[in-house]
Amino acid sequence: MKSKPHPKLLFNKNIGLITVLIITYLLILLAGILLGGLIQSKKSSNNDFTGSCTEKGLVDNVIDGDTIVLRDGRSIRYLGINAPEVHHPTKGLECYGPEAAERNQELVLGKEIILECGQENMDEYGRYLRYVFVGDVFVNAELVEEGYAVAFPYGKTEKYDQVFVQLENYSRMQTKGLWKACPNNN
Repeated sequence: MKSKPHPKLLFNKNIGLITVLIITYLLILLAGILLGGLIQSKKSSNNDFTGSCTEKGLVDNVIDGDTIVLRDGRSIRYLGINAPEVHHPTKGLECYGPEAAERNQELVLGKEIILECGQENMDEYGRYLRYVFVGDVFVNAELVEEGYAVAFPYGKTEKYDQVFVQLENYSRMQTKGLWKACPNNN
């Protein structure tokens, strides 16, 4: 005859699970609060151009999930994130690359955007490194949160690096986008 588990053991297992769920919830909540505060501070700073590097541009072409071309011909590489490749010379087509490019196109193609500089101005390919906003949408963050890109600190520590890391963790826990479609990323 099998004996029933001791009630105290069941209680301890449930407390452990509940603790993990509460901590996860709090981390997701914190990421949302941080991102919301950063977007709010960005909205208020858009009108104050003193000492900050912000400019507007019109998106003419979307290269992939993290690179666009403006109407004036400049290539913009999204700062702090990395999306799967669509047509990389050595990597070729990566899992979820077309989906990331398509989502980026939905967010920015033909739209006026606000570009914000980070500490690094250009990458080794001559692309400008920028944070990109369309209205109230922080495109870099949106792509990471939805699972179309991952956090990718570039060079010097940037102000949104930790936000991207938290959003990537959230996206990974929710198995969104590439975290669901590309088993090798998990």
